[in-house]
Amino acid sequence: MIHPILSRRLLASPYRDPVHDGAADPVLVSDPVTGGWSMFYTQRRAAEIGLDGVAWVHESEIGVARSNDGGSTWTYQGVVEGLDAPGLAQPVTRWAPDVVRIGDRWVMFLTVLGGRRTDWTGPARIAQYTSADLHVWDFQGYLDLDSERVIDAAVAQCGDGLYRLWYKDEARGSRTYAAVTATPLLASTWRVEGLVIGGRPHEGPKVFALGRRYWMVTDE
Repeated sequence: MIHPILSRRLLASPYRDPVHDGAADPVLVSDPVTGGWSMFYTQRRAAEIGLDGVAWVHESEIGVARSNDGGSTWTYQGVVEGLDAPGLAQPVTRWAPDVVRIGDRWVMFLTVLGGRRTDWTGPARIAQYTSADLHVWDFQGYLDLDSERVIDAAVAQCGDGLYRLWYKDEARGSRTYAAVTATPLLASTWRVEGLVIGGRPHEGPKVFALGRRYWMVTDE
C-alpha cells in the first residue's frame, strides 16, 4: 500500500517515461536498504508512430524509476535487466509487474507474451522472478494456471497464512481468478483456486490491506 503522504506527492508531480512516454501499470515498493522508493512499470511504446494495430502496446519492457525524496521527484533508471522468458518466441512483451517482499527476497510476478503482435490474441503467461536487491532478477519459472492466456498478477499474504495470486483469465471470460500456495518462492507450487469475481469482463486486479479488511480494485 502506498503511504498517503507519498500518494499526495505523486499527484503533485506525475511521472512520464522519458523514452516512450507510455508508463502504465505501476507498482511502488520501499527499499529498506536505501530508504528510497522504486517504481516498476510497463514501458509502452506510446510515442512510436506507424505501427500496425496495437503493436505499440506490445514488445514493451519493464521500466524502473527511483525516488530518494519520498516521491517528490523520480529519476528514470532504464529497463529492468534479467527478466528472461525461456521458450518464448522473440520479441518478448513484458506487462504489468507486481513486486512483493517475501521473507528475505523480492519477488516479481510478470505477464509475458512471445512473438510480434498487432492485436490482442495469442497466449500469455505469468512468470516469477526473485531478487535480493531490486536490481538483479532471476527467473524462477512460469506459473501453471491451467489457461493459455493469463495476465495482470497481484499477490498478497492472506489471513490464513497462505499467499494468493489474483489474475485476469482471458480464456475464461476475462474475469478474476485466484491461485494459492504455502511456499510462494517456488513457482511450481501455485495451484488454481478458482473464480473470485464473475460478471462483466474486467482486468488489472490489485489487492491491499487497509484497516481490518483486504481490498481489491479492478478495471472494467
